[in-house]
Amino acid sequence: MVKNEDKSLKERRILNLIYKESDYQVVEESEDPDFKIKYKYEDRKFGVEITEFYLNGSNARIRNIPIYFEEIMNNRRYRHKEDKKVLEVKELELISSDGSVEPIEGIMQELPSYEEYSDLLADMINNKSNKYINYDKQLSHINLIIYDTERRLNYIIKEEFCLYVMKNKLIKELIRTEFREIFLITAIDSKEYYFPLKLIFVLTELYKLNAYINSNPQLVKSEEHELLVFASYLHSIGMKNIAYIDKESIEIISSGYGIIVDENNKLTIRNYNDYSIPKNSVIFNPEIESSSKFSSEVLNHINEFSSDSYLGTNIGFEVLND
Repeated sequence: MVKNEDKSLKERRILNLIYKESDYQVVEESEDPDFKIKYKYEDRKFGVEITEFYLNGSNARIRNIPIYFEEIMNNRRYRHKEDKKVLEVKELELISSDGSVEPIEGIMQELPSYEEYSDLLADMINNKSNKYINYDKQLSHINLIIYDTERRLNYIIKEEFCLYVMKNKLIKELIRTEFREIFLITAIDSKEYYFPLKLIFVLTELYKLNAYINSNPQLVKSEEHELLVFASYLHSIGMKNIAYIDKESIEIISSGYGIIVDENNKLTIRNYNDYSIPKNSVIFNPEIESSSKFSSEVLNHINEFSSDSYLGTNIGFEVLND
């Protein structure tokens, strides 16, 4: 299947907002997923799937079909029955700085709540995750990039990203998906950033669990390493492919990130950055590696304990220059 040229150019432009092509030996266009990429010293390629986020199909059509806006405004010509409602032309008033009023026609939409926005992101991830089985199985892993065309987050504070985006439905999809990482590219204060959603989720869960254990120390044995407890917790909530390294210090690996907490309680995050996970890592088995068990009742208590809090973080990176 040959891609539409405009679609291919758009996907590559989105890819280049995160991936600098000169850093890689191979960047080839593909289907299922959209790109296959290889580092110079890696044996296997990894994949990247690109998708654009729209609030609805009507918004996608008016932004991607040339002259569709003019067709609606000038001739009330709609290409889909849903568009007649979503893209309805209304009588509006334009009020100037001197208070004068000018009647105009335009299309006005009510923005979704932040929870509705997050749920729509979750639906998109769900849709892409259901197609994961069709992707090239020779790839080491696949990442998903979501390009947000709607800019719903433009007026939030970047450090409060989790408060507005990391809602329950989205979290469930981040747990379920087989994508190694899911990047959301969106605008805040008219500047584009990319947010690694799975990294943000894992760190949120780490701090959430630590806060709960500090208030309920009887939950774990004092001699057990906190990262092994955390790995057991991640396994209990449904995270897959958790690995660990037990060398000078214990490192838990999830979604392509290594997490280390030293004796001074300093947190270090290793970004394996689409390289292979270290060969000396071992798949985590909670029955062997941890004595901490998390029943459904305890998991519910942890969620209730943290329901009024969120992780304030600066984890969101400016996109690369075009």
